[in-house]
Amino acid sequence: MRRQIPLLLVFVSGVFMVIQYFVPSAFAERAYEFLIDWTIIIGIFALALGIWSLVRVSYNKIRTGHPDAMYSAITLAGLGLMIFFGFEFPGVSYKEAMRVTQAKDYIQSEFSGARDAAARRVFLPESETLSLRPDSIKTILTMAADSVAHWVDIFKTSHWFSGADLEGTNLAAIMTTTEQFKSISSQYTSVSPSDSMALAGLAGRVSEVSQQGIAAVDSLKNLSDVYPLTGGLENYWFIHFFDDVMIPIQATMFSLLAFFIASAAYRAFRARSLLSTVLLLAAFIVMARLLPMGPVTIGANKLTQWILLVPNLAAKRAIVIGVGLGIVATSLKVVLGIERSYMGRD
Repeated sequence: MRRQIPLLLVFVSGVFMVIQYFVPSAFAERAYEFLIDWTIIIGIFALALGIWSLVRVSYNKIRTGHPDAMYSAITLAGLGLMIFFGFEFPGVSYKEAMRVTQAKDYIQSEFSGARDAAARRVFLPESETLSLRPDSIKTILTMAADSVAHWVDIFKTSHWFSGADLEGTNLAAIMTTTEQFKSISSQYTSVSPSDSMALAGLAGRVSEVSQQGIAAVDSLKNLSDVYPLTGGLENYWFIHFFDDVMIPIQATMFSLLAFFIASAAYRAFRARSLLSTVLLLAAFIVMARLLPMGPVTIGANKLTQWILLVPNLAAKRAIVIGVGLGIVATSLKVVLGIERSYMGRD
């Protein structure tokens, strides 16, 4: 019975999934959606099984002193840290903590943006000519001041903000810079776009005030401990481990693949036979369309379009048809119980 029941379930499910395509009805649609939901549930169990397999294999390598034991230890440590940081415990306001830290980041971003606008957008570095009108700078400063005031209000209404004298002083300094921004912005409208000396002086003043605001934000020391260690997908450490560790590793792996692709292309493009010669010529034609060679490039573009839409597309269709027939054959073998490798050893 341990084998007959799984085989029966696979047979009934497979036959139903085929029939429901040819028998459109409300019942068939609901049953189809129900089975699709079960694939998600089974996938979750498969994920748990995969994690257990990873832990067991890595632990055995560490226990037996395998040469790759160090990498297995790093893998287990990373797995444990990401799981730990992903937990959310009751009684901790994770979103509130995130809002406060976001407020700090956004305030600092507004000051940096105003500084860059004054230093880089008023004058083009190479020609010392105006690249942005004074009224545009005024708009930037006014919007930055209003945005900073909004995020400061979030500080004051959050229970994460302790209200200590030092933090209160820094918030007051931040608000002072916003008032200075508004004062400077009013001066921009009274300066002619051709008065480069006056505009340069205002730009320097904006940079100075912005730097003071950035220093005030950096002085909010209590925010270094705002994030609790856990907090799900919004957790500071969870996000930074993913962005600063996982993504660079993925980029490194994909960049290493370029060398293998180049090596495989070199071996495939060697003209040792008629077919490899045709492949080499087709590759040169496709690459030539990217080179600025006038009439040659125009001809290469037309020939490349024909290669991609006629012989290349025909080959792709043949491959897709072959894959489809293989899927059908494998599915029939599984449904009819001929293929039983999914049950383990037979």
